[in-house]
Amino acid sequence: MSSRVLACLFGIKRFAIIYKVLVWVFAKPCLVYFKLYRLFIWGKIVEPKIGSRVPSLLKLIADIIVYFTAILALAKVVFNEDVTGLLATFSVVSFAIVLR
Repeated sequence: MSSRVLACLFGIKRFAIIYKVLVWVFAKPCLVYFKLYRLFIWGKIVEPKIGSRVPSLLKLIADIIVYFTAILALAKVVFNEDVTGLLATFSVVSFAIVLR
């Protein structure tokens, strides 16, 4: 999607917030932390306990939850924004994607 479509969909203010948060989340240090999280949680704790490899779908779902939580936390703490509107926006967009 182009930035104009996203701006119309989310509203200019929400689009600016989401853009700033995504810049923070996908910066190099954050990606390193997420890779370390994936290595230690899945590779060192979960896989030895169950005795086999963890399915990729489970890892993907857990990664999405972690990214979503990080985005909401950054929006609240760093940008001092109300996350209720962002949660509602994400809910409507995800519902629209599912219906498509």
